[in-house]
Amino acid sequence: MIATLRRLSGPKVGELVATKAAPKVDAAIKATARSGTTPEGTTWKPKKDGGRPLVNAAAAISTKGLGNLVVTTLTAPTSFHHKGLGGKPTRQVIPDSGTVPDGVKKAVLSAATEVFSELTRRT
Repeated sequence: MIATLRRLSGPKVGELVATKAAPKVDAAIKATARSGTTPEGTTWKPKKDGGRPLVNAAAAISTKGLGNLVVTTLTAPTSFHHKGLGGKPTRQVIPDSGTVPDGVKKAVLSAATEVFSELTRRT
């Protein structure tokens, strides 16, 4: 039992979770982008012609584990819409508001549960 507790409190646990969580978080964020909504599920403002904006936004999203962090980035030109730069309407694509969307929470919890199971498995 002591060995199991040491594994759970080791310095690499956060990195293990971040590594497992990154693809799950990426999928969750890309799913909302593909559906034309913010990470919290609010529908983006339509284009001037009434059409759906940013139909390829998911392709501009990249997520990776970096140490004990999960980092998501967004490339241009989609990033201009995300912040409403260059006269573009603001359409939030990735989380940045300080709150964690439900899909991202579920992804991280799933990864943490997997790591916990792996580290507590009897050998």
